[in-house]
Amino acid sequence: MKPEVTEPLNLPSPTELYGKGLQFALATVFPPILSERIFKDEVVSYRKIIKPDLYWYSGILDFFSIRRHWFIAFVDEKRYDQPIRPYPVSITRAQLTKAWIIGLNGYRFHDGLLEWISTKKTGDDPKTVEIKALERAERALQQSADQWIMLHSQVDIAMNLLHEYENSLSAPRPWAWQSSYDIKRLSRPDLMEHDCDKFHIKAIFIHAALHLLELDKVGYNQEFLDLAKIVGFPGVKACRLPGLSSYDDIAEEEGEVISTGAGGPSTREGEEETLIQL
Repeated sequence: MKPEVTEPLNLPSPTELYGKGLQFALATVFPPILSERIFKDEVVSYRKIIKPDLYWYSGILDFFSIRRHWFIAFVDEKRYDQPIRPYPVSITRAQLTKAWIIGLNGYRFHDGLLEWISTKKTGDDPKTVEIKALERAERALQQSADQWIMLHSQVDIAMNLLHEYENSLSAPRPWAWQSSYDIKRLSRPDLMEHDCDKFHIKAIFIHAALHLLELDKVGYNQEFLDLAKIVGFPGVKACRLPGLSSYDDIAEEEGEVISTGAGGPSTREGEEETLIQL
């Protein structure tokens, strides 16, 4: 039985590429004092943060209900990803934050394994057969890693911008316009840019998060997990937050651990399904 984790573990460092949504994530697991009333705008639902301060102007702020927002749910009404079936789709704050954790751990695992394979190819006296095998695996792994990175980055960017909204006493109105896209095969033109401002959040982050939650149920590609063992990949440190993290780890024979950050390894059903389709 694994010990209960009561504090965040292995959070993104300031130098890590995708970790801008950290403040939003921490506010999710350690929420402030909130109003009981739920407010609904066009694309978000929220409560208001109640600050128990004793300053003279607190009564004025309460009178005019000027308080910071704490978002609890998000909805995409127009469904640019499915223009033929434009029914709304929504996601809660907790689901969004869990997807952020899943994406971060997935990005860490696949990118870390790629770097490890690269060092193996340039090691002492590598065999030609092994190099060719690694190169084939590397190409497939790179495609998978790119999709994990793109999915996570969309959630990460949005959470950072939503955190800005929460601090500015306002809530987003309609999401920025976006053409149709396939969430399972994202390309660079589909994505939000890292330097976009809070007024240009695209609803793609909702669909990216929901897809990450689905990937968590499937788990990582068994081929990649087997490859990690073959090349002696020592694993990665999984980010964990209380109440939201997955704790499915895969122990190696040597006692080392590869933290999947997902719901366990995938099983291959069908000969053609040799690589997981993100």
